[in-house]
Amino acid sequence: MAPSQNEMTPERLNLARLAHHRRRGLAAMAVAAVLAAFVVGGAVGWVARGAEEATTSSDLTRFTTDALEAYRLYAVEVRHPVEVPGDQRPHLVEWLSKRLGSPLRAPELEKMG
Repeated sequence: MAPSQNEMTPERLNLARLAHHRRRGLAAMAVAAVLAAFVVGGAVGWVARGAEEATTSSDLTRFTTDALEAYRLYAVEVRHPVEVPGDQRPHLVEWLSKRLGSPLRAPELEKMG
């Protein structure tokens, strides 16, 4: 038997200690990763919260404004443009030009069938 076989393994090379130390390091890294994900997710959620409210409010305001403009354009008329038959095209173009405040030109679709 060689003299080195009877020697004790140095503590720095003890496999049980190295495995325990490695597991503890992995657990600490896992906890750090979970905490980092929680903080980043919370920060992103906090920032995005205001963005969605602003978009929804802006969309609702634009929709309401468009609806009011359409109502003001069509509701005051006794004879609505949807009730004007196709053979009265000049009347419809004249009415829309007057209501919108600028001259309009309707396309000629008779040639296309």
